[in-house]
Amino acid sequence: MKNEKSIYLLGFILILFVFAGSGFCLAQQDGEDVVIGKYRVLHSKILNEDRTLLIHLPRGYEGAQQHYPVMYMLYGDHVTTYFAEAVSILDTLGPTGRIPDCILVGIMNTDRYRDLLPLAPDGKPTGIEDFTRFLVEEAFPFIEGNYRTKDYRILVGPQAGANFGLATLFEHPDLFAAFILNHPFRWRGGRDDIMRKAEAFLKRNSAFRKFLFITYDESDPLAVEGIGYIKRFSAMTETRNPEGFSLVLNYIEKNDEFLQRLGLREGLKKLFEAYPFPENRQVEKLEDILAFYRELSQKFGFAVDPPEHVLSVQGDGLLQRGKVSEVIEILKYTMEQYPRAANSYFRMANMLRRGGNLEEAREYLRKALEMIPHDSGMIRSQLAALEKRIAKSAAFQVEKSINSAGIDQGIQKFRELKAMPQSRFYFDEGEFNELGYRLMQTGNLNGAIKIFNINAELYPASANVYDSLGEAHMANGNKKLAIENYEKSLQLNPENKNAIEMLKQLRSNK
Repeated sequence: MKNEKSIYLLGFILILFVFAGSGFCLAQQDGEDVVIGKYRVLHSKILNEDRTLLIHLPRGYEGAQQHYPVMYMLYGDHVTTYFAEAVSILDTLGPTGRIPDCILVGIMNTDRYRDLLPLAPDGKPTGIEDFTRFLVEEAFPFIEGNYRTKDYRILVGPQAGANFGLATLFEHPDLFAAFILNHPFRWRGGRDDIMRKAEAFLKRNSAFRKFLFITYDESDPLAVEGIGYIKRFSAMTETRNPEGFSLVLNYIEKNDEFLQRLGLREGLKKLFEAYPFPENRQVEKLEDILAFYRELSQKFGFAVDPPEHVLSVQGDGLLQRGKVSEVIEILKYTMEQYPRAANSYFRMANMLRRGGNLEEAREYLRKALEMIPHDSGMIRSQLAALEKRIAKSAAFQVEKSINSAGIDQGIQKFRELKAMPQSRFYFDEGEFNELGYRLMQTGNLNGAIKIFNINAELYPASANVYDSLGEAHMANGNKKLAIENYEKSLQLNPENKNAIEMLKQLRSNK
């Protein structure tokens, strides 16, 4: 009787979450800082000053080959609020396949009202066009030249950055694909100017493939004053209804926080609501997964890569249905795309171990250990058990003989090992049982019966070995011996429900 399938599936699922959460678990020293990104200083000739960028890369960036969308966040100097919140959201939603992993670039302010407001409160010009040139001619080339990026930019605009975002949407529509803004009409600088430019733009453009998410509240008089503009703007876009344009308003009731909430989590989930792999989508092989992400690529306008998490989960589903070769195909693809992903090596090792390929499985476990030498007790434990099995398992030695010279040579090897005085090899019931089922799966029923027989010889008081013998004889068409062995199993374990059911079937067919 096979009884390990559900155990290993559960183990795979647990490993997925153990490894998925190990991105930051590097060995640390007492007194070191907690790091969520890197500062990069870029001298701007356009602005005639140094500008500081904060860069946070997706988990596993260094060990992957993928390119990533880039999320540009204004007010990057708010490190422990806006920037840290964005890091947390990206590192929560990205690795689980809820949104694509993104590179986060925070842009620190030097003079926010000069750079971000379309007009000063008194109606005078600002430096918004110079700041836009800085982005286009200096910041974007710097990021895209130093990091693996996709041609998809998201702008996150808190406070005055929201005014900049909405002005940019209509003045420079090619710069960003999506905008997540916090109340772009809260600041008086350029409100009316934005409305005029938006209306003129929408009159000229019947198609406008952009996503705009606006969070707003009534937390202060300026916020209340700007709500009228939001309503007018919403009505304008609804009337014009440009093809491909999506406006989502996110009203927060009774906000009592000093910093207005960005609504970043809600905005990203709405932007990428079609991104999560559908639970009801039928998957038979790797190509079915890839086809879904090709569809997404058409929708979003950039090449969308299958997340490691999704590949793992879909592989588990196929494994549960016994589609071993299809799972191996997915694992090999995952290792090509995510060569530093320990989870895939660990899963491949378990697949190979269950197939009896212990030496190859050992190599994959060693590779997994290279990926995460820290917090690796589970891998080390399994590797030690595998090393012991390779060195001392009688079942493994018998299987090697069968694979090289046939079942009779394997039985002879068993007799030799059994006859050795004080043998260093151990004889494990479960391992011989696994070997018998592997032979059944390859169609070698006579070989499986011989292995189950020697297991019964080793463990004559085990109900399970006779249950397995009964199954093998039943598959081989020998009802008499199948009944005899199921009856023997039932004598040893009257609670064996499988034997009871099989005997009913066999006797009803007499």
